[in-house]
Amino acid sequence: MLRRLLLASLLACCGLVVAAATSSPRPVDRIVVNKWNNTLKVYRDGQLVWHLRVATGTDRSTPVGQFKVIQRWPVDRLGRGPYGTHWLGLNTLGRQQRGRIGIHGTNEPASIGKYASHGCVRCRNADIARLYALTPLGTAVWIIDQAVRPEPVGPARPASGRAGRRPGLATVEEPTVTSSSPPVVLAPSLEERQ
Repeated sequence: MLRRLLLASLLACCGLVVAAATSSPRPVDRIVVNKWNNTLKVYRDGQLVWHLRVATGTDRSTPVGQFKVIQRWPVDRLGRGPYGTHWLGLNTLGRQQRGRIGIHGTNEPASIGKYASHGCVRCRNADIARLYALTPLGTAVWIIDQAVRPEPVGPARPASGRAGRRPGLATVEEPTVTSSSPPVVLAPSLEERQ
């Protein structure tokens, strides 16, 4: 027993994670990032299991569409760099085709909830570590840009103009997400945004 404890402590100090096969979490099947309110939602078997605040691109530079996780890298165990502790690379390039877009941690936690990146989706380091553990290669990632209500209600209606909402746009209910659902993108037109 003492040997196991010492070995686990040594491995943890070296940055290695040891987990029993029975305690490994089930992977997720879909991640939905909403640029409108800078949130990320994690779905397993079509059910929402976790949501968090994130940062997305300045000038709305985070691309919209349906993507997949094609890269998984631990970056920096201490999260000192701009990509935090982990990187989940998506199969899309940034607006100017200069580099891959991904979901990653950050060394600027004050940027969370804002439009602050160059197109990537930033998470707190603790959040990206958890997301990394739950996300295998090939996981679907939908990036949308739409106003949503937290509770499902009837048809769209005009927004009340409260702080944090963009006046003049309809508020729609959150799309129901199942593993076989096609992406639902209800982004307002450019005329409606102005």
